[in-house]
Amino acid sequence: VESRVPPQAHPSGRDVFQVRTRIATVGVRGTRFRVSVTEKDEVAVSVLESRVVVQTGGLPEIFVSELEGAVVGGHRPTAAATPLLPAPELSGAGEPQNQPGVLLAWHEVDGASGYRAQIARDALFLDLVAEQRTARTGGRELALFEGIAPGSYFSRVAAVNSDGVEGRAAVGSFSRGVAPQSPAGGSARWLARAGAIEFEWEPVPRALHCCLLYTSDAADDTP
Repeated sequence: VESRVPPQAHPSGRDVFQVRTRIATVGVRGTRFRVSVTEKDEVAVSVLESRVVVQTGGLPEIFVSELEGAVVGGHRPTAAATPLLPAPELSGAGEPQNQPGVLLAWHEVDGASGYRAQIARDALFLDLVAEQRTARTGGRELALFEGIAPGSYFSRVAAVNSDGVEGRAAVGSFSRGVAPQSPAGGSARWLARAGAIEFEWEPVPRALHCCLLYTSDAADDTP
């Protein structure tokens, strides 16, 4: 769950917005935050703005402030808020993505065990198109998305620590055009005086260059 809640006053002083799971309750007091259930059946909370209050079982309330995260539940007798991991440094942000697949790349983040990569049509990531969770490989990290239609998109990548807490996110944008089609109406002729073969074909819209292959077998695409 990811949410942005504007600050609101309540006469009783209680939280005006809560996220409840069977493990914990997160009270929101005007903030931007994320809540997720990890593979270890624990609740991970990340706060990007303001703060939240986490309650679980008979444990005392945990206050998680801006740019902090916490994990509760499972077999943890206590919990404490810790700083979020920094945002990854994106590679090639803003460049067109006209290859068959959309490739997001970034530099590894110290302390990360994995990453969450997303593509959306809007800057708030309400219209989510695709999402991947990847393990940390070291050095240059990658996420490849297939089947992304032409259009304008936003990308977002966040590091995730070993407890499942998602860190600060790096946001970029890119455009994706229509893949160029193969040229039509091609022909070749022998230039005896020059001792060369001349090839001609119709121009292809939006193509920057063409690749020419020649073979002795029309059914074989091996040059």
